[in-house]
Amino acid sequence: MCSVFAWLLILSSLFFVEKKGKGKMIPFDFPDLDQEDINNRYCKYGYPERTNPLFKFEMVFPKDWMIVRVKEPAELPDHCAPVELGAYNRYSNPNDPKSDILAALYVSAVRVPSAWTDVQAVDKLTEYFLKGYSFTVLQFKEYKLSKTTLKDVLLTYEIPKDKTYWSRITGFKVEDEARTYYAGKKDILYLVHLHTSEKDYRDFAAEAFYIAKVTLRLA
Repeated sequence: MCSVFAWLLILSSLFFVEKKGKGKMIPFDFPDLDQEDINNRYCKYGYPERTNPLFKFEMVFPKDWMIVRVKEPAELPDHCAPVELGAYNRYSNPNDPKSDILAALYVSAVRVPSAWTDVQAVDKLTEYFLKGYSFTVLQFKEYKLSKTTLKDVLLTYEIPKDKTYWSRITGFKVEDEARTYYAGKKDILYLVHLHTSEKDYRDFAAEAFYIAKVTLRLA
């Protein structure tokens, strides 16, 4: 199976949004990146050793990010609870996992009702991830493809007495061929999810997220 996000390499155009009240442009997509530059700064990682085909994927991510978890998860539950497939951190000292985490990128999968569109599924999982937090959508973009529409959303949320985080989430559905359901058909939603600060989002995490989403492929 190939990722529908591969089409975004062709369909995307450079997209910036203006943050309300500050007049600053927020980076979103980076289709004009030089391929040689990407090859020098990024690497590809996959999970060919995983036995469950639902969890086999590959993705390109920056060389100065560290793989945090690679263990194959348990089976996907049926009640819309996401399962982490991969986790990547960018530390203040890229070679020291004990240093501060500047950004975290996750790949996860979740069974969702087939009746949900890709856009609805991303919206509902965004609410799931941020349940209990008050969040504000800074910007979103929808990509209209031949058979579906994909959504990519950038938002901010606050943890009381702590700090403001920036988060970005996107994903796509595929048909669940692994089992038969008697109470409504299910699909599998694959997600790319980023957590970081505003400064680090602007400095490097936005580009890392873009590369991850357009290169995510199911093996």
